[in-house]
Amino acid sequence: MNAWARPCYVASGQTSAVLPTGIPPTDTPSPTPDLTTAFTAIVNPGADWQRESVRWARANLEVIAPTDYRLAGTELEIADENLIYTWTDEDENTYELTIALQIIDGALEPVIETYTVNGQPADPGAIQDLSFIIRENILLDSIPPGNYRLENIEFEENAVVFTFSIPPGE
Repeated sequence: MNAWARPCYVASGQTSAVLPTGIPPTDTPSPTPDLTTAFTAIVNPGADWQRESVRWARANLEVIAPTDYRLAGTELEIADENLIYTWTDEDENTYELTIALQIIDGALEPVIETYTVNGQPADPGAIQDLSFIIRENILLDSIPPGNYRLENIEFEENAVVFTFSIPPGE
């Protein structure tokens, strides 16, 4: 068991060389930056945990990471249960990042679905930390740091509603 597991991005088609022993090549993951979190997802919360719902409007999700230069001036579309961020840099390059919001073992997990630069597929590993930034900002502005369990994600036309269970008194 890996006690220090971290999420990592595995590019499709990225393999190591065939080993001399004849063992076939395997995917080689590119580790994400060393990131920490103030939140711990709990699989089985206590019966006394309270439920809270938080509604995030499209405008709030657009500026979710205002301190990250890559998302400055971002526009957001909520479509097909995804967040689709688009922005243009100072060199007029256009970026599109599609993120699926998932619940994995009670944790909020934004997963990068697609990433393009000027309409062409680009390496999502280059912006993998943005999914962490988006998750942390949603959690920081929704619930107190500490233990939590994400119970439900509901998509509306111009909003996303998160329902959390948190310990009593939080």
